[in-house]
Formats: sequence, C-alpha cells, structure tokens
Amino acid sequence: CKRREPWLFSERTKNAIRDAIRQRYSLLPYWYTLFYEHTLTGKPVMRPLWAEFPDDENAYDEEREWLVGAGLLVRPVMEPDVTSISLYLPGRRNVVWYEWATNKPKPAPGAIYVDSPLEAVPRFQRSGTIIPTWERVRRASTLMRHDPITLYIATNFKDDFANGTIYMDDGESFEYQKGEYLYWGFTYKKVSDQLFTITAKNLDPNGKMETESYIEKIVIRGVRYYPKNAHIYLDDWNPESLEFEHDRDDLSLIIRKPDAPVGAEFRIDIHA
Repeated sequence: CKRREPWLFSERTKNAIRDAIRQRYSLLPYWYTLFYEHTLTGKPVMRPLWAEFPDDENAYDEEREWLVGAGLLVRPVMEPDVTSISLYLPGRRNVVWYEWATNKPKPAPGAIYVDSPLEAVPRFQRSGTIIPTWERVRRASTLMRHDPITLYIATNFKDDFANGTIYMDDGESFEYQKGEYLYWGFTYKKVSDQLFTITAKNLDPNGKMETESYIEKIVIRGVRYYPKNAHIYLDDWNPESLEFEHDRDDLSLIIRKPDAPVGAEFRIDIHA
C-alpha cells in the first residue's frame, strides 16, 4: 500500500491538501445544517442535479457533478493532468450560479469551461441561497464550535431575494432532545430600489440553546446597485453603522463585523 501522508508529497501538493482540508472545515456549518434538515424532510445531503432540477432534461444525464444541498454545485476533477474542464450548469434562465472563489455569475442553463488547477475544485453557489461557513483556521473541528460565522449570500437573478438556514447544537451529546439546539433562518430581501435588508428569524421556538457564535462577516454576491451605507439593528433596535466594501468588477459586497449573535433577531439595512 502506497504511503499517503501529506508531508511526503511535493510542496505544491502539500499546500493543495492543506487548502482542501481548510475548505472542508469551513463548510461544516452548512453540512451540519443539511444533515439536520435531512431528518426533517428526508432529502439527501448530497444530491444529483435532477433532484433539484427535475424539469431540466440535461440534468438527468450528468454523472460527473453533484449538489451539496440545494445551494452548492461541485464538479470534482477526476482526470489526470488537466488544467480546465467542462461542466453543466442546470436550471432555467432565472437561475444564476456564482463561482465560489471569484463571485463571478454564470447564467443557466448551459455548459461552460472553467480552470481546474490542482489547488481548487470547481464549485458554484446557486442564486437565491445563503450558506453559513467558518472561516478561522483551527487544528480540529471541535475547536470551531463557538467560532464566528461568515454568511455567503447569492442573490437571485433579480437581485431581490435569497434565504438560508443554520442549525447548531453542542455537537457531542443528546441534549438537543431537550431543546438544546437552535434552528434559524436568514433572509436577504429587496424592500425598495433604495433599501435592501438582511434579517434573522427563529424557525423552531422549541430550540433554546445559547451560543457564543456571532456573525463576523457577510459576503453578498450579485450586487448590481451601489450601496451608500449600511446599518444593523440588534436587540435594542438602535442603528449602528457598518463597514463595507463593494467591488464593482465582481459585483460583490462584503459587510465586516456586524457582530450579530447567532440565535438572535437582527436586521441589517443597506441603502442604495
């Protein structure tokens, strides 16, 4: 059996392995939420394309790609010595896929070519979804349980809506059976041409767990307006100004340090 310890590979390969592990760890809040929702709906966590797009005939023939939940499309590279690959983006014309690493939008349906270097697996976020992640690097996932959350919001093709969920418990015991968990939803919505909001809502009042986790960053993909200011309303509902950065090239908006507790209501107003 060939040895496969990371430190036995070249420096480039070793760095690629390290980055892949970090990416896997960063998506654990999303995976954990999907497994909880599987217990509610029976929907598989990993899905073929046709499971989400039954009206797309091309999705039935695609065996090289798969979905993580409804929001993330992955095309693993299984051929040696390739630097670009083709993949199919499913959906009707009202579906947009955002390249995870660059925020660039790709309209559906259709086949595209993308770069596939050793350091990256092609993955795309579906428009209209919100994905929670952990961004801090830790030695083990057990050290990440109270880490702050980063939300990735992929706006729909009209740039007026997206939603997503997060589930958390202590990750160890059966105390969730006694209400020691939380299950919350996030919504991005266009209120008017001058106002866009991000809100949090408790989806299960039976869950009463308290957590030290908070939202430290929000990345919004597909922002075609120019934001003038952003404010957050917490439990006292007094507005606090937020720092943000808007990139006109990739149409992304990054809101830094909203510091909204996970498991508490808040509202962020973005004025255009």
